[in-house]
Amino acid sequence: MTYGILLIDDEVAVRDSIRKLVPWEQYGFSVIGEASNGLEALDMLEDTSLSPDAIITDIKMPYMDGIDFIKEIRRRYPPIILIILSGYDEFTYAQTAIRYNVSEYVLKPVSTSDMEALLGRVKQRLNEERGQALDIAHLTAVYNNVLPLLREKFLTSLLSPLNTSEKENVLHRAHDYGIDLECDFFMVALFEPEDLPSPEGLDTTHLTPLAMQQVAADVFQDEDEQRKPLVFLNENQVILLFRGMGNTENHFSQLFIKQVIRSSEKLSSWLKRYLSRPSALAVGSVVRNVQDISRSYEDALTALNYSTIFPDQQILYIGDLEQGSAEALFPGHIARRLDQRLRGELASAIKLGTEEQTAVLIDRLAASYMMDAGSGSGAGASAVGGFLMEMLAIFFEIASSFGSNLYEAASAPGQGERNLLGELGTMTSLNKACKWCAQIAGRLHEHITGLRKNSHVRFIEDAKRLIYEHHAKATFGLEQICDMIGVSTSHFSMTFRKETGETFVRYLTLVRLEHAKELLRNTELKSYEIAEAVGFTEPNYFSFCFKRLIGMSPSQFRRELRPGNDNA
Repeated sequence: MTYGILLIDDEVAVRDSIRKLVPWEQYGFSVIGEASNGLEALDMLEDTSLSPDAIITDIKMPYMDGIDFIKEIRRRYPPIILIILSGYDEFTYAQTAIRYNVSEYVLKPVSTSDMEALLGRVKQRLNEERGQALDIAHLTAVYNNVLPLLREKFLTSLLSPLNTSEKENVLHRAHDYGIDLECDFFMVALFEPEDLPSPEGLDTTHLTPLAMQQVAADVFQDEDEQRKPLVFLNENQVILLFRGMGNTENHFSQLFIKQVIRSSEKLSSWLKRYLSRPSALAVGSVVRNVQDISRSYEDALTALNYSTIFPDQQILYIGDLEQGSAEALFPGHIARRLDQRLRGELASAIKLGTEEQTAVLIDRLAASYMMDAGSGSGAGASAVGGFLMEMLAIFFEIASSFGSNLYEAASAPGQGERNLLGELGTMTSLNKACKWCAQIAGRLHEHITGLRKNSHVRFIEDAKRLIYEHHAKATFGLEQICDMIGVSTSHFSMTFRKETGETFVRYLTLVRLEHAKELLRNTELKSYEIAEAVGFTEPNYFSFCFKRLIGMSPSQFRRELRPGNDNA
């Protein structure tokens, strides 16, 4: 196992010296990135492909010093181990380092032996943290003494749409098990962890979810009871049930959603430590009734299916991916006649799969329906009609979840709305009905794909417009633009980078610098005035970014434009 190190020091010579001081690979480390100050390092960490296990940083640096930097790291990336290499032997620095759980505080100059000893201690700590999660003997003991089965069974039952218990009965049972469900909001998040590495010949498949359940529980153990999710297993899934209080106003539900997304991002940062292939965390919709928890769970499963489209996205929130989780237009007994598992697979295939997958699932649903109806292959028109009505319910629900009209979505381009209910009368055989359903499913898939592409185009256009409009505000950043658009920070960052080829921070910086270039061309404002006018709080950091990205300092850029200069 090789651990990643991020080096931060404002002097290139110092970074070179530290990098060459020891054979990193020999001690199980690799330098995966370098930065010259805290702000630059935070910009780099926004790119989720850079995920260091430890950071070595100086204290005294321009723009953002080491103390402010470690405060931000502890807030945003709590699992990362922090190491300070400093030439300042001041007690206040050491106090601050202790407060923010800095692992090592080492005074410069540092010798090779000191560095080797430091890396040994850090590696031991990382191995111990990883080992606690992967301790097979410990996990086996926990597995043989699982949480009380009734409590686990009860929590799992909340995920089933077939649970028809009255609300008062559910709350009474929850109270008996010591579970507080008298809340105003609920959201389900889940992930399916990959198998843990294990000793040769030992099957640890059954221990993997249990290990990650324990990790999730540990991550939230210090949260107050109201913010702490209920963590439990559902087969190979780790389930997190978040609960919130507040009135039913939309404002409170939005705050709850943001809290859940942030908690999910916190857990995701820890999962990267233990899993060789980090699992995506899927987050369902917010619901206001304990009996609707199953709907949030179904939405989380739907969100998880989007991991094939967004393989690098660690948080998949259904609200970012679909316009809403609409209830079926044909509720009650109609929707329950079809096999629920196949029904879910068909919905996923229409949204994300292929024509062949969709056709196979429609055939399987038809066979299952007819068998359940006791009609067999010689089913009459009434049984075929019942099957078609249930299939239409699925199609309507999927179209509605994307804010679309099925009659339009199922029509060929350039044609008017289809009379789907009128076409039902021509479906005289099960074979013909299945082909008809496959054709509608194909059109619906094309429609959804087009909506998704258009949605991404509009998403990026809106983001660029907001950046252009608000870039001059020093307080404008990732969280602010996500609040304006109404998506989570993780979804925004991944989508923006995928569609533009740039991280949000870099794109925002480039827009600010283009504005600065215009001011340098057309005004006599001083450099610090221009820095403030385009959204930089620190004039020196403005000059640093300008030189790094434009290739010259602001003053040099202005001189190049003066009359008489050959480059003007």
